[in-house]
Amino acid sequence: MPITPAATVEEALTYSDAEKTILEDVYDGDDQINTSAFYVLLRRAAMLPEGRDVLDQAEQPNPKSFWQEPRRYRGRLVRLEAIYAGRVTNYTKNLSPNRWWGKRPVWMMDVVEYQTNKPVIVALTKKPPGIAIGARIRISGIFYKVVTLPENKQTGDPSQKHDYPIIVAKSIFLFQRSISGGAPFGAVILSMSVILLIVLFIMLRRYITHRADAIKSRLFPEITPSSPEEDEVDEELRREVESYLAEKRDTERPED
Repeated sequence: MPITPAATVEEALTYSDAEKTILEDVYDGDDQINTSAFYVLLRRAAMLPEGRDVLDQAEQPNPKSFWQEPRRYRGRLVRLEAIYAGRVTNYTKNLSPNRWWGKRPVWMMDVVEYQTNKPVIVALTKKPPGIAIGARIRISGIFYKVVTLPENKQTGDPSQKHDYPIIVAKSIFLFQRSISGGAPFGAVILSMSVILLIVLFIMLRRYITHRADAIKSRLFPEITPSSPEEDEVDEELRREVESYLAEKRDTERPED
C-alpha cells in the first residue's frame, strides 16, 4: 500500500476501525516486536508531517508512565528527551512482508531516557543522521509497547533481561539549549566572546598606560617637594603685598 504524508498530526493519527482493533490486541511484557500493530504504527509514523510541529504537538507525560501504564499511551504521539547510547541497527531484514508496511526499511536506535536513565528503543522509518555517543536528543513518536528482552551480548549480559518501551518515530531532533529566556546558545556564546574581548582590551589599555607612566617617571623624575619650612610664607612679606594691592585698588577707583 502506498503511504501518503498527512497534512496534520491529527490526520496522520486517525486510525481506521481495523487498525484500532489491531492496537487493542497488543500485549506488553513479552518479547514480540514484529506484530501487525508494529507495522500499523510504522505506517502512521511515516505519514506524520515534517518539521517541529510534530514535536510541539506531542504529549510529554511523566516518563515513568511508559513502564507503568503502557496501554494508556498505545498509539498516541508522545515526546521524550534522551541520550544517544551509540547504536543504530538496520532492522529491515527482520521484517515480514505485510500490507501495512511491506518491506520498507526500518532502523532501531538505542537511547537512554533522560530523566529515568532507563533504556528505550526507537524504531525509525528514516535513517538517522550521524550522532555522537552521549548526544542529547528529542524524540517525537508513537508509543507502541513494552517488550522484555535480554541485554545485547556485545555490550551487556544476555542472561539479564529488561523492559524496553518502543517508540515508533519518523525522525529525531537534536537538542538545542536555550539560555536567558530562549536566547540561542550560539548567540549567547557570541555575546560572551564580545564581552571578553572588551574586558581584555580594557586590561591591555590599563597595562600600557601603567607601563608608560612607569617609564616616564624613570626618564623625568619629579622634583623633590620642598620641606614644610620652605613652603611657609613670610608673614611680614604677606602683609606688605596685601597693603600694596589695597593701595593700588584705591588709586584705580574712579572719583565720585
